[in-house]
Amino acid sequence: MSVQCISMAFAFEAPSPTTKLVLLALANYADENAQCFPPVKRIVAETGLSDRAVRNAIQLLISVRAIEKATRRRKNGTQTSDLFTLFPDGGETQTAPRAGGRRCRSVQTAPDAVCDADRLHDVPVQTAPRATLTTFEPSLEPSLAVVDARAPTNVQAVTVVQTSTSQPEDDDWPEGDAGRHAALLVEEAGTVHLDPARQPGLATTLGRLHAWRRDGASWQHDVMPVVVTLARKQRRAVGTWKFFDTAIAQSIADNRAALSIPEAQSHASPAHEHRPSAKLSAKRANLDRHYAGAEQAVDLVAARRTY
Repeated sequence: MSVQCISMAFAFEAPSPTTKLVLLALANYADENAQCFPPVKRIVAETGLSDRAVRNAIQLLISVRAIEKATRRRKNGTQTSDLFTLFPDGGETQTAPRAGGRRCRSVQTAPDAVCDADRLHDVPVQTAPRATLTTFEPSLEPSLAVVDARAPTNVQAVTVVQTSTSQPEDDDWPEGDAGRHAALLVEEAGTVHLDPARQPGLATTLGRLHAWRRDGASWQHDVMPVVVTLARKQRRAVGTWKFFDTAIAQSIADNRAALSIPEAQSHASPAHEHRPSAKLSAKRANLDRHYAGAEQAVDLVAARRTY
């Protein structure tokens, strides 16, 4: 290692940090004659640069006369690592021009030595594009927003939601909440097999009564007859109100099929005429047998369900 070569490498104004790092790595192997022959792979390992970056830096150092490279061969003629001579001009090197058109300075003995005008050129400095500010504020005030073609669609969607959540005007359910409705069903059934005091699941599944009402079940012609009939026929206790879901859904479907008979339609109640069911499922239709005219239509008997 030549201390003088390392000092000169530190004083050398390299074109880039990569070039100076490679020059310092070569100076670390230089002998008293300022010569060294380390393999390129070793320079790559010590500097942490890529192989191409190291080779490009060596070519740039050769172009500014900071080093010289000579080919070495073995006795058998095969090529080995190149011989590098650092600062062959004794420290008088030509530094590559820097970006921005600044006048480069070379290490020379003459005090008035400057670079020629033809060696100066302007290199545009490319900066990273400025990031735009991300905002979540609307481009227009709500009061100034123009109502476009999507407005009717939104109104229609709101209308559908309101229709599905609101109760029909002809709802025949008694007043009160689900707890009172459950108490009325238990009282009407009059059996120990339907007793919330003995089956806690009946108290925790009161939401099923809301679901039946939302699906369009009639209290007098769907819920009451189905719950009372099934509860009295059971030999075991009914644990939850979900036990009646299938039967009530079937009752609603049967009522819908019954109302499709012309004789039944003539005796149907106004509740069935005004209840919306075009876009609703069969569970939403409240078609009771009594108002459908079951006594007047003989074919209606097949559509009725016996519990």
